[in-house]
Amino acid sequence: MFARQTGKTFTTTLEIVLDCLAHEAKGEKTCWVILSRGERQAKEAMNEGVKVHLNAMGIACEIMEVPFKEDTTINALK
Repeated sequence: MFARQTGKTFTTTLEIVLDCLAHEAKGEKTCWVILSRGERQAKEAMNEGVKVHLNAMGIACEIMEVPFKEDTTINALK
């Protein structure tokens, strides 16, 4: 059982950033999917986790809306 508001998302987003940077250093790519109960929570993880870690490391990033299937889009961080 997990308590609320203990930094689980913040810590997990650091793992995402470090893994992406490790792959990038080797000239490889990797893909992570953030699944949340709602789109707001997934965007929050990107804005308040991934982007914060990247900015702390001096790495610029932006969230892009990317076509996925038919009338569906996904938000991607580049």
